[in-house]
Amino acid sequence: MASDGKNVMYTSYYDEGSDLITYRCMNSVDRYKHWKQSRIDDMIWWNNIAKFICATKDGNYAVDSIKEMFKITCIIRGKCSYCRVAANADNLFIWINRTENKFYGVEVYSNQFECIRLIDFNRRPVEYFIRNIVSFCVTDNLVASICTRMQNYRETFLVTFCDFQMNKLNSIALGECDGFIEIRTDGKDRFFITTGRRRFYIIHSNGKKQIINLNSDGDCIAILHNGRVAISKQRKSMEIITY
Repeated sequence: MASDGKNVMYTSYYDEGSDLITYRCMNSVDRYKHWKQSRIDDMIWWNNIAKFICATKDGNYAVDSIKEMFKITCIIRGKCSYCRVAANADNLFIWINRTENKFYGVEVYSNQFECIRLIDFNRRPVEYFIRNIVSFCVTDNLVASICTRMQNYRETFLVTFCDFQMNKLNSIALGECDGFIEIRTDGKDRFFITTGRRRFYIIHSNGKKQIINLNSDGDCIAILHNGRVAISKQRKSMEIITY
């Protein structure tokens, strides 16, 4: 799930038949399209190009919602076993484990989808937060990622802040989750985290945090305009909070 600030795009999974992508207009009728590509693993809005970016295990796609139409373009090809995407004002970041050339790391792209930098985790000691990443996001100053681990037979999670060389700046242990967990940012050192439960976090890189109890469980986030966040659990319902 992701937002252009006004409305929300999300994907619905189906075991039989193709998945769907839906552009939920807050004040009008939803629009949807059958998704014929491989299943979407992650989705963001990249304001630099005013398009949604969808990550799959067969490649990455740009999706443009134009009036009543969806334009879907494959922007980066290649198979992988894991892929997550994030973007700041200038660049697209893809955290990926490629199956073809065995590359595991972060690929950084320009707004023309030219790869301008690689961070290769195979050439450095891999810390815990890199091996066990679940979700990540970026601002113009840093990278924030979430990893999970088992403690006393319970799944817990850790937020780690890094510079753009993936050197750790700070880590914050937050609590329990159920595995369905996501981190997003508004780009202003404010980070939003779902835990798959009713507990929702707003944190800063200095460790300052706020805990909000949701009406329902939440596992995905979309950042809206005017200090609002949309939170959903498997896209069945949507809760809007103001921060």
